[in-house]
Amino acid sequence: MKLFALAAAVLASLAVVPPTAAEACSGGGCVVDKKIEGLHVCEPWVREAPPGASAMAAYMKIKNGGKAELKVTGAQSPQFKSVEIHEIVNADGMARMQEVKQLVVPAAGAVALEPGATHVMLIGPKKALAAGARVDLTLMLSNGKKLAIPMAVRPRGAQAAPAHEHHHDEHQHGGH
Repeated sequence: MKLFALAAAVLASLAVVPPTAAEACSGGGCVVDKKIEGLHVCEPWVREAPPGASAMAAYMKIKNGGKAELKVTGAQSPQFKSVEIHEIVNADGMARMQEVKQLVVPAAGAVALEPGATHVMLIGPKKALAAGARVDLTLMLSNGKKLAIPMAVRPRGAQAAPAHEHHHDEHQHGGH
């Protein structure tokens, strides 16, 4: 009887624990670094580029389960000459990409990097990366911490959300 009461108490306590930011991620795995409180990167992926392309795009959901905002100040990858965070802006009826120097992830909030919106631009691939390859990306935070993210390259037709489509050849890339 005591064992049943103990088991019931344990199960009841689990039922009232709110999900962590990692558990709140849906549709894919999360990357978590226990040294960076509350930061979870979920569903990271890179869209395969056409042969000879000078850039690729990376997408993910960045969730902050912490009590203070987090600022992503940059990214890097050993597989690319440079990496920038871009947003899409409309100017004079044309959509174009613009570099973002800092991406703020609000406390207890999230930022989605997705096709047709804010994304990570991987510039100057050092070799062609086909679907199934892995990209190693590191996000740099304003507090000096870094989060390494392994990202799978998906086929060109892949999308995070079917309602969004983004083709890099339809936008101006600044100096790319």
